[in-house]
Amino acid sequence: MHWWAYKRQDRLNRGDVAAIAWFLGNFLALVSLSSVVSLENTSNLVPGFALLLSGAVFIFPRLPGKIPPWFWKLSNVLLVVFLVIDFLRSEFVAALINLNVLLILLRSLAYRRKREDMQLILLCMFVIVICGVLSMSLSFGIHIVLFSCCAMSLLFVINLRENGMEMSAGKETFESFSWVQFIAHIWRKFDLRHFGFGLFLFGILIAFTVIIFVSFPRFHLGKVIPFLQLKNGSSYTGFSEHVRFGEITEIKEDNSIAMRIDIPEVTNFPSAPYWRMLVLDYYFNGHFSVSEDAKAKREQQPESSRFGYRPIFLKQHYPKLDDEKWTFYLEGGISRFLPTTGVYRDLLFQKQQGFYFNPYHHTINTNEVSPSVLFYQVRGMSFEDKIPDAFIPITRTPITRKLLSDPDFFKPSEYPATTLIVPVSEEEKTYLEETADLIWNRIHDRNPVHFAYAASQWLGLKHSYSTNLAAHTGEGDPVISWMRNSSDGHCEYFSGALVLLCRTAGIPARVVTGFHGGSWNGFEDYFMIKNSEAHAWVEIFDGDSYWVRVDPTPGGNQEIMKLNQATAEVSSFVDSSIAAYFDSIRILWYRRVVNFDNQDQIDLLNGVSSSVRELVDKSKLKLSLLLVELRALIEDPFNKERLTLFGMAFLTFFGIYLIIRILLSRIRARAYFKFFGTRKRKRVKQLKDRVLAGQLLERFRRRLIDMELIETVRGSIDELRVIRFGAVDSWPTVNPVLKRARKLIKTF
Repeated sequence: MHWWAYKRQDRLNRGDVAAIAWFLGNFLALVSLSSVVSLENTSNLVPGFALLLSGAVFIFPRLPGKIPPWFWKLSNVLLVVFLVIDFLRSEFVAALINLNVLLILLRSLAYRRKREDMQLILLCMFVIVICGVLSMSLSFGIHIVLFSCCAMSLLFVINLRENGMEMSAGKETFESFSWVQFIAHIWRKFDLRHFGFGLFLFGILIAFTVIIFVSFPRFHLGKVIPFLQLKNGSSYTGFSEHVRFGEITEIKEDNSIAMRIDIPEVTNFPSAPYWRMLVLDYYFNGHFSVSEDAKAKREQQPESSRFGYRPIFLKQHYPKLDDEKWTFYLEGGISRFLPTTGVYRDLLFQKQQGFYFNPYHHTINTNEVSPSVLFYQVRGMSFEDKIPDAFIPITRTPITRKLLSDPDFFKPSEYPATTLIVPVSEEEKTYLEETADLIWNRIHDRNPVHFAYAASQWLGLKHSYSTNLAAHTGEGDPVISWMRNSSDGHCEYFSGALVLLCRTAGIPARVVTGFHGGSWNGFEDYFMIKNSEAHAWVEIFDGDSYWVRVDPTPGGNQEIMKLNQATAEVSSFVDSSIAAYFDSIRILWYRRVVNFDNQDQIDLLNGVSSSVRELVDKSKLKLSLLLVELRALIEDPFNKERLTLFGMAFLTFFGIYLIIRILLSRIRARAYFKFFGTRKRKRVKQLKDRVLAGQLLERFRRRLIDMELIETVRGSIDELRVIRFGAVDSWPTVNPVLKRARKLIKTF
């Protein structure tokens, strides 16, 4: 019988179990409520209030006992009234979440019975799953793991009632509660074996979860349950179809990650790429927007998971596009317009959805702003600084070239005529014409691109870049007012000024918003773009067939000139900060879990099957070699070399077996209790000494039959009996007593 079989096991009483069950339930409530608080695009007023109250009750468990009975009667009426109002003014999903939040709050404020604990588990599971489906964020993985651990523990404690231990927490349970005393009390009764068994069961749960996750077919829950979607009608104002001056700069104050990109090849990647999102062709008094005609010319695509340019178009303008795939992870709430570098072969969505493509602006946008991260894959992106112009279908003439050759062909409100409109006063128009003539005189030809570069240089010499600007309050056009003085300006002022100068010079121009730059995450090798890298630049028509990118913001022109020649030195913009490390965990979640699709299942299955085949082939080879060795052993069993190897192997394995057995016999009695201090180790030694004393007494009984011989060892037997049955305080020195007893036994 082993030493640990004699250990007295302290058991939890009914009050302990009731308190543990109540704390586990309230911790589940905190986990589920925190998942709602972390959900973006919803109001945090109700979840935040519920989280604070639940946290207070968890810390001070005597509070529920002080709630008067009339509160519970009144709470039911208030709950119904609140829900009716909430369902009338809010979305269905948001109101449904608030309903569950309030029910969880009411359950956490009370001392619960078994049925109420089961209700709390179901409510918490519903809230966590719904929030995970809506957000698809890394926090869902953390919440579901915490929920699984606590729910399994709570179910185990609840099932103790089925074994005759009926208990529930009440006011008397926490009447004299103290966290320090409670933790010390539970710690004294803690058993590592039960904890290890719980970890084993949790490991089995995780294993089954992984198997189910990788084997079940992929489907989009929003398609199966259409109402299970949060609508997000607004995006960052700087990335909408109507932009006021300063709204792009407001985005730049946000340092959070806006987009992540898995890049297939770094060698041909520009050091500061431009990510086009939105083209604004209409201007009026400090406001840039997409003209109504350009909106009307957007092509609505049927629900699909793919969009691609026509092969004849790519062959004409981009014959050298590759087939490399770029995976984009656009955070929720950014914009309906998807960032790309320009033209590409095709764009793939994770699921089928409706979207719009504007052939005049070469932009693509979804029907609504995604409330959660949006995944899409782009194949064969172009990094050239020019975009082909749309053409008239019959004559195949670029529409902007047609505008320059026949200005009356388009109405002033039609695109591309909107790219030449300068809606300012006569006095302001005179100033623009004089400035444009001054810039024309600085160059030696009438090339529109050269004019744009010269105008950018003129703006850069006169103004410095700054984001700390006061709002325009005077009369007149804000851009022209800024151009007339030497004050600092941000990218919107530089872009707006260049657009007005180019249009005054007869060059069609439009503003483009998006992102410029980014950094490389050195932990998981992907590209990160922050909201602070939001930017505005200009595209001007070159007079032939293309819109050419020109960045008038100081420092932008040099980047454009070098964009196609310089490739990225990854070490020059690698982000190895702590924030980048935590963000790399998020991208792993996106790659391995959220973005795990049917193709990944097929690839995983092929990888497993190939590994199994490789293992079977290796096993067959080793088995054939073993059969050859056995055949040789049968034919020549007394081969000296073989016998020597066999003997050495036998001795080695036998020696290892003995060493392990000796180590286990010495460690087994100590290893567990080394984690819990001297007190338990001392108790273990006392139990072991009692066992040894009992074994020696049994050996004396078997060998000593003669009463005279018993009298000669009476003193040793009495000492052993004291050690075996007496109180520890009355023991003699143990080791000498045991040593003398062993010597006496050997003499008989």
